[in-house]
Amino acid sequence: MKTNYLYLLSLLIIPLCCFSCEKPVDKDEETIEENYPIEIAFTEYRFGETMCGWIVEKFNYNDEVIVINSREELENYILCTQAGIYPDMVEKDTFPAIDFSNHTLLLANGSAGYAISSLAKNLQQVSAGKFQLDVAIELNDTPIYERWIIALLTGKLGEESIVELNVTLCDEEENYPLDNPFTEYSVWRYTDSDAVIELAFYPENKIHIKPVTPGLPAPPYRLVTNVIMDYFISGDTLYLGSKKYNDYYGKWRITCISENVLFLSFMSYTFIIIYMDSYVFTRQTDLK
Repeated sequence: MKTNYLYLLSLLIIPLCCFSCEKPVDKDEETIEENYPIEIAFTEYRFGETMCGWIVEKFNYNDEVIVINSREELENYILCTQAGIYPDMVEKDTFPAIDFSNHTLLLANGSAGYAISSLAKNLQQVSAGKFQLDVAIELNDTPIYERWIIALLTGKLGEESIVELNVTLCDEEENYPLDNPFTEYSVWRYTDSDAVIELAFYPENKIHIKPVTPGLPAPPYRLVTNVIMDYFISGDTLYLGSKKYNDYYGKWRITCISENVLFLSFMSYTFIIIYMDSYVFTRQTDLK
């Protein structure tokens, strides 16, 4: 009987062992794809009062992004001199310090055939180990070859991480958008040093404009409300009000739009003078 018990016990143990050998399914792995994209925080990297600058000849200006994870890599793109008087003398003491154990520097560069009026950036993680840097550039009608370089400091990225650059050039002669780009729910945010304004677009042409900073309405002030209202788009203009009754009390010109960046110019009138103040909104996702 003892042998029979051992035999029965072995029959129970074998399938249990085989089951435990299988790779456990991580619930987070099943759902993590559904959580993307994730907005990644960053700050603009500036030289400040140092006597440093980018070595412009190092860039090809063909819409590329360079991922820098060490000081040695950064030294290939920066030159620090005594205000340019002695270009061969590198001032090591003024070299901008970055804690590369906790940070990664993204160097993006490109060019445009017209003068640049404004430029906006947005960084997102789109999948495991993959990131997308959106750069939207608003151009004016001055024909001139202009190069651009932006440097963004963000949290440490893995050595195997992939960062793709998506550049949108918006020409003033084009109309944005051709169709309503806000057919699905989306939230866009404008931020400056004093205030934050948020736009929430709902299906069926509904919009909610609200200040985020408590007690401090963001500009344009008279368009800030906590009421969901109608809107409609005609050509490149977003009207706040009802198209059915041809009744609106404010409007924005959509001067540039990409997947994650939106340029709006607030149009106001005083007698015969037209005022246009520009605001850059970025699409909001889960912030990391």
